[in-house]
Amino acid sequence: MASAQHYSSAAAGAPPGAGPTTAASTSQGGPVASGSGTSAGAAAATATAPTAGTGTATGTATAPSASEPLSILSTTLTLTPRRLAVFKPGKVFDEAVKKGKDITSLAFDAKGDYLLTAGEDDVFNLYSCKKGKLTKTFYSKKYGIDLARFTHKPDSILHASTRGDNTIRFHSLTENKYISYFKGHESRVTSLQMSPVDDTFMSAAANESVRLWDLKSSKAFGKLRMQGHGIAAYDSSGQVIAIALNERAAVVLYDIKQFEKAPFLTIRIDDSAALSQISYPPRYPVITYLEFAPGAGSTLLVGTAGGVHYLIDAFSGALRRRLVGGHGGRIGLEPEGLAAVDAYAVSEKEAEEEKGNGDGGGGPEGEGGKEEEEGEKATPRSMFVPGAGISGSECCFTPDGSCIVSGSATGQIFVWQVPADFREVDNGRNLDPVAVLHGHQGPSRCVGFNPRSAMLASAGRKLAFWLPDLDEE
Repeated sequence: MASAQHYSSAAAGAPPGAGPTTAASTSQGGPVASGSGTSAGAAAATATAPTAGTGTATGTATAPSASEPLSILSTTLTLTPRRLAVFKPGKVFDEAVKKGKDITSLAFDAKGDYLLTAGEDDVFNLYSCKKGKLTKTFYSKKYGIDLARFTHKPDSILHASTRGDNTIRFHSLTENKYISYFKGHESRVTSLQMSPVDDTFMSAAANESVRLWDLKSSKAFGKLRMQGHGIAAYDSSGQVIAIALNERAAVVLYDIKQFEKAPFLTIRIDDSAALSQISYPPRYPVITYLEFAPGAGSTLLVGTAGGVHYLIDAFSGALRRRLVGGHGGRIGLEPEGLAAVDAYAVSEKEAEEEKGNGDGGGGPEGEGGKEEEEGEKATPRSMFVPGAGISGSECCFTPDGSCIVSGSATGQIFVWQVPADFREVDNGRNLDPVAVLHGHQGPSRCVGFNPRSAMLASAGRKLAFWLPDLDEE
């Protein structure tokens, strides 16, 4: 197993500016009623985003206009817990998805100008963040749509299919047509993410494989066999990828340049002591989301469909904090029975392999990977989870990495402040939210923070744009 230095050297190739970025921050003077559109005194300010941990954004602009959905106001914004605590729904789209259906994914483009949503009604919508309105509507009735993601251009997207052959589709928003198709997955795609540095991307499918692709080729250039509800993520340098192994309650890290080799670090999420207080044997929540902290930090957010998220140190593998609802609040999108998997449902063969080599990763097909012999197949702890709550967008970091937000089955938005320094003695402790936001109607299945603005989006049966209410500070 490689040491932390391996991860550090692989991540050192981060592009210039991977820390601070230019941003536009938005604020508002007060919330509005559901479906009413704009808010009086809504405001937006051109700003410079903070470095990780500082959360400061400054900006200047012209006076507001009452006729503009998101008018301009000269202000200085700081993404502190106090500021996040006064976020309110500035605009709610009551008909963002067909009645009785849910929005299952949302994504901002890199500049924060547009928001893309995909729903169970086979519709994907494009919204203008500056104007606060729906811009275009597209349909994928034949194959469905999920995990809609912008490429590095705001006029093209990738999305997974929910029916048919599990193909990933590359779509032009300007021409409203498909550019190319990426075939190969044999089961439903459960994770899809663009590389932060180039036109390659990564996908994972339930109980099948993780694959690496290039937008210029329809054939995957990397493939890793795996079991369980597949989730994968890039670090900010694009050189390290994390893959969740739900059947082992683990996360494995790979150097993307040595994808054909074993993972250089395997992180076992040992939360049995806390989970045993709920049920025995302990039942681990299904991992549904992975995100490295913005910039060159080592913190990895592990989101789940259950009542806890985790902060992991990607250098040492230590479990830093358990993100919980606090005071009886529940952050999970699924009932405990559906959102959890048996912590000890691992085959004897798997246990022997872990004892022998210390890693929990699979092997790339045809390149050092060993096919399982007949009768020795591992028993996966989690097949694709069929629950309605899982979206793959349940939680996320704020753009500066200082806080984390999460949706919930109740619609509440939970906010946690990431500790500035982690002490070994505090490893594994519960971290209670510093704020709980109210105003989203129905379960908040998806949440996302605008990368260039003080704007939060939440989605489920409805879509809400959240802005800070400066009058309440």
